[in-house]
Amino acid sequence: MTKKDIFTDGVFKQSDVTGANFKIDDTHCEPTLAATIKTLILAINHRTAPQADLDRYVFAYFCSCTKHHFLETCTWHELVLDAQDVFDVRCCVDIGYCVRNIILSNVEADVLTKVIQSSLPYLKHNRLNFPPFEACTSTGVQDITRIVFGCCLGIFDNDGKKPPWTTRVHLVVFMHELLSRGSKRDLYIFCTTHMALVRIAAIEYFIFFMEKNMPIELELMPLIFSVEPTFASLHFVDLKQVCNNFRTVSFDTGQLNLAELNAKAMLMLERCNRICSHKIRIPIRTADLPTTMSLVHRAINSPLSVDIITHLINPDLDSVQLVAVKAIQNLITRDVLVLQLQELQMQALKKMCAENTVMAAKSLYCYVCLGCIDAFTQLDRKMRLHDGAVVHCKTCDSHENIVSINCFQSIVRIKETKYFWCPFCRVVHTWTASGFEMHGCCFQEKAVVRKKSVCLVCRKTMNIETFTLLDSKLGIMQTVDLCFKHRPWPHQMPYIYDIVSFKEAVVQKNLNKVIF
Repeated sequence: MTKKDIFTDGVFKQSDVTGANFKIDDTHCEPTLAATIKTLILAINHRTAPQADLDRYVFAYFCSCTKHHFLETCTWHELVLDAQDVFDVRCCVDIGYCVRNIILSNVEADVLTKVIQSSLPYLKHNRLNFPPFEACTSTGVQDITRIVFGCCLGIFDNDGKKPPWTTRVHLVVFMHELLSRGSKRDLYIFCTTHMALVRIAAIEYFIFFMEKNMPIELELMPLIFSVEPTFASLHFVDLKQVCNNFRTVSFDTGQLNLAELNAKAMLMLERCNRICSHKIRIPIRTADLPTTMSLVHRAINSPLSVDIITHLINPDLDSVQLVAVKAIQNLITRDVLVLQLQELQMQALKKMCAENTVMAAKSLYCYVCLGCIDAFTQLDRKMRLHDGAVVHCKTCDSHENIVSINCFQSIVRIKETKYFWCPFCRVVHTWTASGFEMHGCCFQEKAVVRKKSVCLVCRKTMNIETFTLLDSKLGIMQTVDLCFKHRPWPHQMPYIYDIVSFKEAVVQKNLNKVIF
């Protein structure tokens, strides 16, 4: 059975859920029930009773204060919930699969995973684009709604601030009505209207769930986002305090106003953004180089060989230096380029030197930072060149480990990728070994030469239109280009079916006799 929409006009209104005259009058509450609730509130304040004991009386208190018709057939004692029926963390969804989707970079994730991913404490979550209605499921928006109300009720932080009793009753009644009567579209409208509430609830629930149920993934996640684990845990403490402050400033009155609640959540999210934007990243591990730059250049320019031949080529090096040479050659080597490409490079370099000698000399080199060689995937095109031709690495913020490699007349291998100086585009880029390097640059866009259309009859080049017509004699389609004078009128085109009828139409047009 399909549920009827609560928000018929597609706009969220709190009164549509609870009613326009929704009000709890505690003067109508049964005296014994009021005394029981007062006793439990004092016990909770003194930390001698859990919050769940008080939440069992929510519906009994609501029905008693509103004089609900349920009390005509039963007493308020029968409306007290059992402990397992109270709304707590057991009613919220298991987001373990969402965490695994994020770790595995699963882009085809559901709506809950996307909301969690956009609210990760490791990122500056200054925006969240809620998926479209068609991409959401009823279960997904229900789970998000439960997480939002769990955050508002403070069930994720046992020692944190809780809403006052009257406001807590308002929240539970509103949640019960929305989840029980609301359709998928109603829940979607609620989530998209209160995006700040969704985001701050997702942050708090993610931290709570990871700390309680996924300790291994909690240690792994900072490494994925390159955040220092120690500072990530400190950020978690700060973010939990912000979520607790949100409940402190939001529930200072006895009335429930979700619009004001969302506005205050937006202010608290700005604090979360400032916390997450000042995260300390893991420092890049500098490679251990027990050698000097002269030895590095010597290793790169030496031929790749076995240990014995390396010792014969470099008899002045000791065993430690030979090991260093071998380690460098495992990362960077230079191979000789084929003779034909060397000649092409020489010709291109001569032409470039005639235009700009300085740029020609600089274009032959590529730069690699040995301090960041472990994270190397491709050449960094954004290395800054300071005064005195000092190249600065922006990753490790240093210039001490930069190695300049001459790529002229050679193929340079850096880890698993090969590079060479292209004689056609005159820059150092990847060597594809496809054979096309002898004829052109495979990374350079080729200019498309557009053929100029010419009229088949008068050879004019202005106002040309192309027609595809059937050649009845040959049984094939022919393409002809004609100017305005030698093509038929537009109203004649529906009656043309081959070249012969096309020719007759052109003749009749020029004779100013319309036969169609």
